[in-house]
Amino acid sequence: MKNIIKYMAGALFAGLTMTACSPEKFDGPDQAGVPTSNGADFDISVDQSINQVTVSYNQKGSYPIWSFDGGKTYSTQPTVSKIFALRGDYQVSMKIGNRNGISQGEVTKTFTMNQTQVDFDSYKSKFVGKEWRIKYDEAGHMGCGPSGTDGLGWWSAAPGDKADWGVYDDRITFSNDGAYTYNPGAGGTVYVNWGCSIYPEYNINKASETDFTAPVDPQTSSYTLDADADGNVVIKLAAKTLFPYIANDEQFNGGEYRIESLSNKKMSLIIDNGNIAWHFILTSEEDKPATPSINWVAVDSPDNLGAGFNTVGTMEFWWADAGWGQIGNPEFSYADGVYTITATENGGAEWQAQNSIHHAQTNIVKDEYYNIRFKINASAEVGRFTFKICDEGNDDNTLIYKNDLELAAGDNVIELKDIKSGGSFTEAKLFIDLGGITPGTTLKLSDIIVQKGEEPTIDESDPKLIDWAGTNSDANLGAAFNTAGVMNFWWADAGWGQIGNPEFSYADGVYTIVATENGGAEWQAQCSIQNVAVNIEEGQTYDLSVKITTSAELERFTVKLCAQDDDDNTLLYNGKVSADKGENLVQFANIKKEKGSFSTGKFFVDLGGVPVGTEVKISDIIVQKHKLK
Repeated sequence: MKNIIKYMAGALFAGLTMTACSPEKFDGPDQAGVPTSNGADFDISVDQSINQVTVSYNQKGSYPIWSFDGGKTYSTQPTVSKIFALRGDYQVSMKIGNRNGISQGEVTKTFTMNQTQVDFDSYKSKFVGKEWRIKYDEAGHMGCGPSGTDGLGWWSAAPGDKADWGVYDDRITFSNDGAYTYNPGAGGTVYVNWGCSIYPEYNINKASETDFTAPVDPQTSSYTLDADADGNVVIKLAAKTLFPYIANDEQFNGGEYRIESLSNKKMSLIIDNGNIAWHFILTSEEDKPATPSINWVAVDSPDNLGAGFNTVGTMEFWWADAGWGQIGNPEFSYADGVYTITATENGGAEWQAQNSIHHAQTNIVKDEYYNIRFKINASAEVGRFTFKICDEGNDDNTLIYKNDLELAAGDNVIELKDIKSGGSFTEAKLFIDLGGITPGTTLKLSDIIVQKGEEPTIDESDPKLIDWAGTNSDANLGAAFNTAGVMNFWWADAGWGQIGNPEFSYADGVYTIVATENGGAEWQAQCSIQNVAVNIEEGQTYDLSVKITTSAELERFTVKLCAQDDDDNTLLYNGKVSADKGENLVQFANIKKEKGSFSTGKFFVDLGGVPVGTEVKISDIIVQKHKLK
């Protein structure tokens, strides 16, 4: 990537330049709109097992500015986790910012770490023996920012942002004996910043400040864990050790990776050489086979059925107030294929800020599949906008209509794949509706591509593709599990001797369990809802969903649904489910019932190994016949 420091020029956290490039025309901040910290609040929680604090603030139209112990700004992310290895009291403060400025006051809270982490076994238990990779589907999986921050302030990678650089197939592991391995994956390359001195023979575009990849072999090296002078827990890799992205020579020649946050499935690391901080998010979750990437045609290619949209050069507008009375048009200009719109006041609802390109020649065929791609640079976050392409002469003859798209501040590449056309037409119009956009926001629309696709292959076992019934719907065959109101328990010690039950309560469809000591193995902390009417038929396929809300991360638990009188007559058994701290939807789709039917069932959640004192809430159990959206 280019030299981030050079073109960011100036302090990241200086007032209005905080989160976006300035609009081309902006009359200045509204002093009346500067936020105040009065009445503001944020959530805070502490995981004493690894001395990790998590703070979060989520309010539309504003963002938090976090600092710790009176220091400089650390992060502007909605949720931040940070580890403090040393025992003691700490403070976290939050100011509030929006497009008009930053609050003068701040909200401060104190938190305590009860003990100093000295042996680091609690950390190693979470990352040793697993295969880690860059979590490419999460915003900020790579990034950089000022030294001393979370490393996301200057650049934060969008999901899939670096798919073309061979970094997402790299794998790393840590062993309990201090061994570290790096595998460059099928691509066989490591991704390197142009400013590094290593692999100079492949750094052929250094003059243009362009990163590069270099072919490497798998590597075995070593690591140690330590705490630095500031109380941060760090992973120290041996000199000349590879990592999925090499940001600078200091990293390669003996990098120290600060553990910012850690769970059994996710780890955030920061390297900081005193000039720049780099941020990496890793995951140990299994990498599902990626959807084949689309070979996008060029904007001016004859295979771009939307090429005409880029050259029309004019837009039509229909903007309205809250009463649907038409108002003046936004500011507009066009140059070199870029449509620039600066928003004015509008009513706030969909279709009250319509911007459209007309009379573009195309060839769209009903029931054929298409892929659509376009770029929008936004001077500020846009919480919702609508995109539509339809027949010039018939608004109902539509290729695509999607009204739940969002924009981050900065560059956005929107890709809409596997779109089945609802009609045929040869002359088209394109709508971008911005109803509700903040006045003064500038958008630049460009690089519109519409190209033929292929009928997609559907993975019916993907819960995201399921049309889930409501918890109280007649289609929920397991609705009675939510109203039974009682649970049976069988908890055991390590020798399988039965012990006392955990704390339990039930209210409003929620089963609450507070864990006590248990042997730690599967089936040594059984919690079940029994004698529930549920009609499960042999040969039929089903979907199952349950909400698990937990006060601490669950590394492993079991979910099972079977006949009341026969534990082997099972619809579902999965003993390798995990849950993050907080609310989790645990879902299974396209489950075929093999031999045997039943009409009365029992539902198990086994918590063997759950930490003592963990509160687990079970609710919203859904069992339905398999149904895709």
